[in-house]
Parts: sequence; structure tokens; C-alpha cells
Amino acid sequence: MQTPDIEHLPAGTTVGGFRIDRRIGEGAMAVVYKAVQVSLERPVALKVLLPAFTEDQDYINRFFNEARSAAVFSHPNIVQAFDAGVTENNIYYFAMEYVQGETLADLIERQGTITIQNALKIALSLARALDYGWHKQGLSHGDIKPANILITEHNEIKLADFGLAKVRSSDFEGDGVMLTPLYAAPELIQGNILPDTCTADIY
Repeated sequence: MQTPDIEHLPAGTTVGGFRIDRRIGEGAMAVVYKAVQVSLERPVALKVLLPAFTEDQDYINRFFNEARSAAVFSHPNIVQAFDAGVTENNIYYFAMEYVQGETLADLIERQGTITIQNALKIALSLARALDYGWHKQGLSHGDIKPANILITEHNEIKLADFGLAKVRSSDFEGDGVMLTPLYAAPELIQGNILPDTCTADIY
């Protein structure tokens, strides 16, 4: 069965029980669509792995690692995971909570700066999310940056993108070091990954 054009799935296409509405974003490994979970008529953000990575088991593992890492948490400042899987025509997907709003990166680009009051609110919300994740499952997110921080239309803060996350109970480690250089802790850039610690997220 032929794999469709992942980067331009037309509205109405069904992927694993989710009906595509429109494309809303793209990252290094995946395209994100706004979709509807058909069974519940619930809006979702549907992340679909790009074809270039579907033949690499390490990237597939990272993709599902994000879904599993997010799925164990229920916190107001963490994007909720709903479902993940692969279709018969080789589409790898991850459905999560759809957040109406923008990323912190978008906000900074639009406004230029943010107030100290807003910065403190964002920092406290992230600290609560990370504290919850660390004490519940030994979570270290691994990629804290403005593009992974969502701000809802009601000015709520949500932490997203757990593709590089490590959870104490998980056996997934991946090969090599993946990070965002401008936001990574110095020890990660030097390749000194410290096990069982969340200090890189605090940095």
C-alpha cells in the first residue's frame, strides 16, 4: 500500500481514527495537523512522523518515546497525550491535546519582549510541571525552549514535545546525544549526560 504525502495530507483524510482538518506546524522530524478524534468528536493535535525517518528504528523509538513519556502525566501545565500508533500504510502518528494559542517563541517574535510579571508566571508554571514530572516518574524533559512552551488563549502555560524526554521507568535511551544547542546545558553539549538527575532542565 502506497504511503500518502505526509507533509500535505488533505482535509478529511483519516489517520488512525483521526480526521485531518488542517496543517498547523512542522518540526525537524514531524508534521503537526489539527484533527478530530472521530469516535469522540474531540479536537486534537496530530503529529505525523516524516517519511525520511520511518525507516530508522531509533527515530521511531524516539517518536513513540514522546507519546509514552507524555501519557503517564496528568497536569494542567503538561500537554496531554491521547493515542499513538502506526497505520496500515506506514503512517506513524501521535495524537495529543490541541492547544488554542501560540508558542512562547511566537509570542517573543511578535512582541519583542515579555514583561517580568509574565516571565515569572511562565517560569513558575514550567517549574510546577517539571517538579510534578520528576517526582511522579523521574522525568527529565531534555529540550526546554520557547518553541516547546505553549500559551493558551486563556494565558495558561503548557509544556510540550517530549521527544527527548527520559523517564526513570523507561528502557529507551536512543543513540548519541540530541539537543538544541542554544538551550542545552553545558554538560549535555560536552556529552556528559548525568543519569537520574533533572539539573539540565533546571539550567
